[in-house]
Amino acid sequence: MRVNAIDGFHEDLEHLRAALDASCIVGTWDWDHVRGIVVYDAGAAWLLTGDRDLADREISGAAAAAAVHPADQEWLAEHMKRAAKAGGLVLAEYRILADDGSVRWLLNRGRSHLDDVGRPIRLT
Repeated sequence: MRVNAIDGFHEDLEHLRAALDASCIVGTWDWDHVRGIVVYDAGAAWLLTGDRDLADREISGAAAAAAVHPADQEWLAEHMKRAAKAGGLVLAEYRILADDGSVRWLLNRGRSHLDDVGRPIRLT
């Protein structure tokens, strides 16, 4: 019997979402360092751009971090670039501005992946 590569995909995705919810993970992101684009799930899109409709879409530039507090944007961009180049664990705690004007703190955790010669290719 042949198994289709997507058999069980939606079930696996639902299990992943349930595990993330149980772990208090609000959103996920995938940054293609080579192309300079990021893809957020609905939670991360809402937190980092203020727009849930940007979930699962390739975005770049200012739109990718529109909700990050203005005082944190520059250092966060530099921190993420340094973390990408170093490889391994990525940690950053910074503020975001909610739609209602309130300030919230966000702990961003991820991993930087390097190619065979040590260049950053992806952060998740």
